[in-house]
Amino acid sequence: MVTYFSTDDVTATLQKASAAGGTTLMESTPIPTVGDIGIFLDPTGNLLGVWKPAGQ
Repeated sequence: MVTYFSTDDVTATLQKASAAGGTTLMESTPIPTVGDIGIFLDPTGNLLGVWKPAGQ
């Protein structure tokens, strides 16, 4: 299961997560009518996602 958080910039958020010790598993990926998403592991191994809704 992935918990997603909304963001204004998926790529920048993934870069911040990596700088803090996280591991990017999926770079920013556009999904039609949904928006852009990315997935990473935080430093303790939690699977998290970031999402920029379509049209924002």
